[in-house]
Amino acid sequence: MTTMTAMNNLSVVQSDLGRDCAFFAEYASNMLGCGATCSRIQKNIRRMASATGYSVELTILPAHCIVTLSDADGLSYSHSSTIADLPNDYALNTRLSNLSWRVAENKVSLKEAETEFPHLLKGPRYSRLTLLLLVAAANAAFCRIFGGDIMATGIVAIATLIGFSFKILLSAQHVNYMAVTVASAFAAAVVGTAGYVFPGITSTEDVALATSVLFLIPGIPYINSVNDLLTDHYLCAFSRFVKATIITACITVGLTAAFLLMKISFFDL
Repeated sequence: MTTMTAMNNLSVVQSDLGRDCAFFAEYASNMLGCGATCSRIQKNIRRMASATGYSVELTILPAHCIVTLSDADGLSYSHSSTIADLPNDYALNTRLSNLSWRVAENKVSLKEAETEFPHLLKGPRYSRLTLLLLVAAANAAFCRIFGGDIMATGIVAIATLIGFSFKILLSAQHVNYMAVTVASAFAAAVVGTAGYVFPGITSTEDVALATSVLFLIPGIPYINSVNDLLTDHYLCAFSRFVKATIITACITVGLTAAFLLMKISFFDL
């Protein structure tokens, strides 16, 4: 009877350890997917693990997060989770970081955090229309900052509305991100050439064209790749840099296709 009780207790401990390990792995994969740096993910995971009496080893790969969790009795459990396919979302990043602090400060238990976690992932987000208008306004503001006149600013706003609409619609259909970037850059650049196609409507047609595709520039992956490089996460740093470079190359392809279609050349041959 004593042996059976001990086996049941061990089974319960292993079940709890496995559940907690799976939570940490899912937590890490979602943080990485929404744009967090590797160093921030490590700090958050270790903060929660330390507060709940676990020791943790976290391995972050370009496509997976692997967590090995050990308790005070020496029992260990490993879990691998595929990186979540999420848009960059600093609001979600902040909510997940706040959750780790609340666990560390004993405001919520780890089990309560696991229950709350799925609800945080479904937290409030901007509607597509609101996001579209905000991105268009931001990109138009860039045009103005870089010296574009009022007409150029309007051209960029329209170009962004059309280009970002392509991005939203194609992404919703799960089209490959490279094809999405090429199509979005092409659509935005075609509109951005309005100053060349209709001479005289703006005196800063070059600024309008150059800023029409700025909304596609992968600034966050570039920044995160540098951060990961400086914190010794070389695989993720290289992976993020390569993906950012591919996106930049796709923007170039879309721009070039627009130049060819609109018969615009910047070189006298």
